[in-house]
Amino acid sequence: MINQNEYHIISCPYNICIRNLIKSSFKTNKNNKTIFFSSHKENFYNKFIKDKYNIKNSYNYCKTQKIFRLFYFILSSIETNLVVKNKVWTTMSLIKKRLYRNEKIEENINHDFRLLNSSICNFITSYYIIYVFIKSILLIILFILSFKYLIIFLLYRPKKILFLHAHANQDKGLLIIAKLLKIKTYALINSWDNPTTKLILPIKFDIFFSWNKFNKKEICYLNNVKTSKVVITGIPQFDNYNYFIKNKKKINNIYKKKFNIYNKKVICIFLPSAGLINLNTQKIIITKIYENLEKINNCFLHVRLHPGTKIKDLNYLNFNKKKIYFDYPDQLTIADSYNTAIKYNKSKSDSLEKILILSDVTINFVSTTTIDAVYFNKPIINININSDKKNSINWIYQWSHYKQLMKFNAVSLCKDFNALILTINKYLKNKNYKKKKRELLKKNYCHYNDSLSGYRISNIFFNSLV
Repeated sequence: MINQNEYHIISCPYNICIRNLIKSSFKTNKNNKTIFFSSHKENFYNKFIKDKYNIKNSYNYCKTQKIFRLFYFILSSIETNLVVKNKVWTTMSLIKKRLYRNEKIEENINHDFRLLNSSICNFITSYYIIYVFIKSILLIILFILSFKYLIIFLLYRPKKILFLHAHANQDKGLLIIAKLLKIKTYALINSWDNPTTKLILPIKFDIFFSWNKFNKKEICYLNNVKTSKVVITGIPQFDNYNYFIKNKKKINNIYKKKFNIYNKKVICIFLPSAGLINLNTQKIIITKIYENLEKINNCFLHVRLHPGTKIKDLNYLNFNKKKIYFDYPDQLTIADSYNTAIKYNKSKSDSLEKILILSDVTINFVSTTTIDAVYFNKPIINININSDKKNSINWIYQWSHYKQLMKFNAVSLCKDFNALILTINKYLKNKNYKKKKRELLKKNYCHYNDSLSGYRISNIFFNSLV
């Protein structure tokens, strides 16, 4: 048996999790021996990752991962149904009403939340004995499906486990075994996982790492977590943003030289996933914005599609390359991707940081890209436009976490193309429009802006500060 307490475990269910860690100030030392779990084949990580985090061995999740995810999803849905019945949860109430009225709902939302609002879940949570019985059966099944982890844990006797994604479900077998063996667990709340838009965590971590006071309040309220168990660390993947801010002049010059647009203003639009806005609507939005901006001589449109998305039937010959550029992010930036091996090399697409640095105005839908733009104090326009009126996204702007963000009045919201073009012109004429409000939003949502968020997480995790 290997010496007890020499090892720590890091669980990385998605590519973007390790990418965010690499970009942050998270670090280990020679005394921290790390066991790495992921969905990839063993030794998928390159030498850079292995050396940087002192990884001694790597493992895949159990081969029963897909079955495990199904049962864990059922358990999470039942737990969430119970909480919705007993607590005020604006976002879930809005989703429930929309499903009850049989209104058209976005694909991603329908997939994640239909079960919790089903008659089956309602029945189970209506009777305590049935609820306890079903929960016990599900936990037993999840334990059986996680037996591989028990053997690995008994071999290494790890001291702690860090989950890089609190709400992912494929690695929670590690959490079940950790609880059984009384191993301390830590988890990171990620950017796309605002607690109000995710299912309840049926098994709690010992310590949570949160971006800000809003996420902390949400995770504590909805999951019955004590405030002392949630540590605000700032945003780890923003740690490298200050480098780009310091080098913005150089980055701007390289970009403008590349496209020969020295005297033009750059308008950057970040498109959402097809599960939120269908690709046909995205095609219409790109075309309409381009047609309007084409009339303005001093503008260049940078279109960044959602990671993993390609609009195949978009006729690129209709666009003037001197006026527009289409940017396709690589596989590594897909939020829930784990099928493509990580290659920490320069992407063929421009990095998110570079795009934000060079932009004069940013445009997006309801998205955490808003917070990215706030960090760089860039003008932000949210668009609430959908060609299919029956599938309006207006209701998503009513979700509690985004309404909270919009209260700062740092973001302009446009519901039609005329308002959008007028707002773009307003920002181009006055770069300080809403600047102070953006600074206030950054202070509250990014919390720490010292490039040390990852360091705080690693320091707490490895050095037992909490």
